[in-house]
Amino acid sequence: MVIDSAIVKQSEIKAFMTDHEASLSDLRLTAQDWDFLCKAHTFLQPFASATLYAEGDKSSISQSLPLMDALLAHYERNKSPTG
Repeated sequence: MVIDSAIVKQSEIKAFMTDHEASLSDLRLTAQDWDFLCKAHTFLQPFASATLYAEGDKSSISQSLPLMDALLAHYERNKSPTG
């Protein structure tokens, strides 16, 4: 959710970093950082959805196991080929 908020507020964050460039020095988000945040957000979205789905009063192990399998498959599809 933090990454989602940062992406939504990206223009405001960039404006803040520009306004406070001197005091932030090299503690600024670069284009590469924003790209990484967008990719992380996309990758983590299924985990957030699965958590919300599984946290209800009527959730059970029989619902959780297929979710875990789906999340593992998502991870396997998206993991880096270098490790």
